[in-house]
Amino acid sequence: DLLNAIEKKGGYKDIPGIAYKDGGGGIRNKPRQLVDDLDTLPFPARDLMPYSLYSPPPTKRVSTFKTTSLTSARGCPYNCNFCSAHVVWTRRYRYRNPKNVADEMEQCITDFNIREFAITDELFTLKRERTLAFCEEILNRRLNIAWVCMGRAGQVDEQLLRIMKKAGCKEISFGLESGDEEILSKIIHKKNTLEAARQSIKLVKKAGIRTHASYMIGNIGETVQTVKKTIEFAKELNTDIAAFFIATPLPGTELYEQALQLGYIRQGVNWSNFSPLSKDKPVMTLPGLNSDDLIKWHRRAIWEYYIRPRYLIKKIFGLRSKVDFLNLYNGLRLFFRLEHNR
Repeated sequence: DLLNAIEKKGGYKDIPGIAYKDGGGGIRNKPRQLVDDLDTLPFPARDLMPYSLYSPPPTKRVSTFKTTSLTSARGCPYNCNFCSAHVVWTRRYRYRNPKNVADEMEQCITDFNIREFAITDELFTLKRERTLAFCEEILNRRLNIAWVCMGRAGQVDEQLLRIMKKAGCKEISFGLESGDEEILSKIIHKKNTLEAARQSIKLVKKAGIRTHASYMIGNIGETVQTVKKTIEFAKELNTDIAAFFIATPLPGTELYEQALQLGYIRQGVNWSNFSPLSKDKPVMTLPGLNSDDLIKWHRRAIWEYYIRPRYLIKKIFGLRSKVDFLNLYNGLRLFFRLEHNR
């Protein structure tokens, strides 16, 4: 609808689901009805994408194959205070049939020689039977592929991980967020535990799948003590990759509303500051943890995690392939580039 309106130089007022500026003011149209059957959507027009110009982010390569992203579901039923997924997709979980997803992968192989897939679903492991059916579909078609996905602590088991590994899964990413139980339960509403995270990471490692964990510094209620707990928890789990982020209160989230009410959003910020990867000072400043403190602890988390004997020995002695060397090399380049830009 939007592209047709642009092409025909028409108006935007009757297009549901968009917001736009008109005469300097902002206009938000009525919501668009959700697409219930995602299998009715056409596959992305990958023929328009110059894949030779793009590659996976540093440290994220899991094969020597050409790669693309792929979405097999929309929505997330959980209620994490910082997450904007429900703003975009709502909390109603809708998913494609495993056969439809495998069809898209086969098209990628046949038409574009793409065999590595970054599955962008918020929680690929949410529906266990669907995940199993997807893996069976890949195995039945004998697709030689590599793929990564996001999971949730407590939603994986040995049988599931075994078949995921067999079907080409190379890495699972978990949003673990904090090493403090109270922040996890009362602030983030994660409805998960540190022990569930420990067990899930242990199972994924046992299955021979690479582990990735994301952590957040600077949520509501954060203190120096809880930041230290998060760093120590990350080091305890010793995942292959640990990503540390400074909490960003994205509009539409509970975190944003709380930060506004408590006066935690610092003066003078603009919308460009709200990127989680912004080089600017953090959007929020907390009691006992101002913007400079958050930057300091973010840097310390990265240093403490990656520049330690246990991790370095694991990485060096774990080098087995060209992909491993590339990830280590690119990771070191990224690390020192970030340090140089601070």
